[in-house]
Amino acid sequence: MDYYRQSLSQLFWLRNIAILGQFTAIFVSYYWLKLPFETNHLIFITSSLIVLNILTWMRMRSPKRVGEIEYFSQILYDIFALFLLLYFSGGANNPFTSLFILQVMIAATTLSSLYTWITSSITIALYFVLLKFAPEIPHFHHQFVDLHISGMLV
Repeated sequence: MDYYRQSLSQLFWLRNIAILGQFTAIFVSYYWLKLPFETNHLIFITSSLIVLNILTWMRMRSPKRVGEIEYFSQILYDIFALFLLLYFSGGANNPFTSLFILQVMIAATTLSSLYTWITSSITIALYFVLLKFAPEIPHFHHQFVDLHISGMLV
């Protein structure tokens, strides 16, 4: 099995775990904790990851070689999906913003230095957008400070 095919297979399984975690977080945050945010965008974004993973699973069944650019594009999709999830659920105040580093770590351990730098730069830029431009959820940080700390621990 070629290197990027194996890496893509691992990314596929990590994404399955992330999808499960995202749907769980949406459900718990909205229905159990009653946090004041709209879930339609979040469900759509997470569902798009399911579609990507179905396509990835089909791609893995193809004998065609997986290249670095194809693998890199999948990591970028994950980064932008996480960015959008965070954007619509509290921005940089969302305790799960620390998950951005996971994508950079995956890139750093699997991609060439050029693509790792590109991944890092895009991630930093998106985090800046979250800090400066994401819509704030009313009273999210002030009312749920303990929740924020607990989420960061997770």
